[in-house]
Amino acid sequence: MNRLMNSAQKGFNLIEIMVVVAVIGILAAIAVPAYRDYSIRSKVSEALGMASSLKVGVVEQAANGGLASLSGDSDGDGDAPQVSRYVADLAIEGLGVISVTTQNTGATVDPVLKLVPSENGGIVWRCLKTSETLASQVPPNCREDVAGDEVAEDEIPEGYKTSTDPKAIEDTVAELFRAFEDFTKKFLAGGGALPLLHQDSGSYSWNNSTVFMDGFFEFAGITDFNRSGYEPISNFKVFYKRDANGKPTSEVSGVYLQIGGTQHIRFSNGTTVSGKHYSNYIDNDSKQLRLP
Repeated sequence: MNRLMNSAQKGFNLIEIMVVVAVIGILAAIAVPAYRDYSIRSKVSEALGMASSLKVGVVEQAANGGLASLSGDSDGDGDAPQVSRYVADLAIEGLGVISVTTQNTGATVDPVLKLVPSENGGIVWRCLKTSETLASQVPPNCREDVAGDEVAEDEIPEGYKTSTDPKAIEDTVAELFRAFEDFTKKFLAGGGALPLLHQDSGSYSWNNSTVFMDGFFEFAGITDFNRSGYEPISNFKVFYKRDANGKPTSEVSGVYLQIGGTQHIRFSNGTTVSGKHYSNYIDNDSKQLRLP
């Protein structure tokens, strides 16, 4: 009888206690960092909210002169609060890019975000983060990195030779391809973002009057393409490659130019094909231009 009572009064043994402690430790190791990131994201979201008034200023100025007219202004429209508990600085940079620098978030490196506008039937905003900012510590829509190191001015070749003369068309499409490669590097390094590409082909058309395409024509010094009357050019597109997940990259895959009733395509491998429409080279699975 006493033996049965002693057996009933026995508690957890050492191994059971160690297992419980280990489980609690594992849960804590997962939960504590997750809660920390959640807390930081909340503070970053509050900082992003303060940039709303600067967005309004950018939209108003872009309506009058386009994003290209915005050269950068440290305090935007002058009405936006610049510093708060979680905001170290708010600033409008060139092309209407809004820089949001946070503070006191609890992160090892306080997040820095860039709100990048583009003109696509109105102002469309993208939220990007710097490479030092952890993706887990910013809102889900801000987890794509801005471009890396800036490209030095002397690394960008100039003097692109384009012509609407059919006899020089092969050289022209080659120059356009090179110009788009160089411009894309410079545009992204300056805080810009790729425009919204065609979902079925990964292309962007020349007649979209946006800060991207307007900037390209200015960068390349192209003056003989009449973009308003479409003469003698009837179609002009740039194509970008997609990654394994179908996301557009900054790598140019081709340039399509239709002039004088004839189509010309310059591919990334240096091949130029004439007399065929670009649709003949669109891969229906990956939704991008394929090599011939």
